Amino acid sequence: MAARYVARERIFTGLSPNLVQSTAVFSADDLTLDECQTLALSVQKCFDDLHDQQGAESWFFELGPSVEDDAAAFINLKNQWDGTKGEIEGYRGSSMNSWQSDVFMFHSVACEHAEIIRGMRGTETPTVYLQCDGGGGFETFDCVDSLTWDELETLESVLGAELYDLGLDLRVVSDVHAERDPAVYVQAKLGWNRFAFAVSSGDADETRLAAAKASNECIEEIKSLRRKPVVFGRVAGDDADRVSDASAAAKDASPSTDGPLQADDSLRAGYRDPDNYWRNVWLYEQRKAGKTNTVILADLRARAREFEQIDSENALRTAIDAIAIFHRWPALKGKAGRPKAIGSQHSA
Repeated sequence: MAARYVARERIFTGLSPNLVQSTAVFSADDLTLDECQTLALSVQKCFDDLHDQQGAESWFFELGPSVEDDAAAFINLKNQWDGTKGEIEGYRGSSMNSWQSDVFMFHSVACEHAEIIRGMRGTETPTVYLQCDGGGGFETFDCVDSLTWDELETLESVLGAELYDLGLDLRVVSDVHAERDPAVYVQAKLGWNRFAFAVSSGDADETRLAAAKASNECIEEIKSLRRKPVVFGRVAGDDADRVSDASAAAKDASPSTDGPLQADDSLRAGYRDPDNYWRNVWLYEQRKAGKTNTVILADLRARAREFEQIDSENALRTAIDAIAIFHRWPALKGKAGRPKAIGSQHSA
């Protein structure tokens, strides 16, 4: 049965440096109790973050009592709100140090968060927000709504290694957060809206632009795998169907086992880039041995007669990640051979 949304007005109050007593600043009549509580938490987290990051004075946003909880208090808040709501828009241009400016700020933030909460109702689509942290806290740099859950797991593994090379930690904020930690989800979505606007106006920071570029490359690579033919493995021990042509070789490319595969020439036909199968296996082994990207590329150049060359670290990482995914090998963290950003939580 679908959730039923009971229309019942709830009033929210704000307390700030210029509001010396709790004042009605927002109202909603289409949110459930859980949604109202989520709204109070997410808006409060927004102001808490401003306090932590900018040293601003404390602001407090709370859900007022319902008519059942305290009828007299509810009626007083409603009378106060009914006298204020028609004037809110006129507070937009008020002095920054006025109570009207604080009311407008509370109301604007609450409106934005409430719309996001309404949009979270009943959704099962895997819309996720990607965040990175270089030491100053997680910030949103991408929104992904075009990958399956399995593909998102691959993205998290591959992109995590890419961002590690940039000295960044990756966090994926998904619908799970919408259910268990809605304040984090709301903040991630708002962060994406602001970053998208910054990109369109040319004001986006270089760190998140680099993370977004890496994300786009990984997503396109993952999507390209959908166009590869599905290759089925033969039954183990069935020697009667040994390879005799390219079609049979392709059948052997992906055995039915769910475990990691050992590199073997019989797998080449089913690999997305068969001519460079052994080169990519060799690249993976070099990364596994702990070599940096710079060293691996130098060693590759020394084997130019044997292997096709790679001209960038991004292409190197893509080749290593692709061969790892094909064999179900563990994803390896890259080493770019340069210092990481200050504050990264990874060990050297």
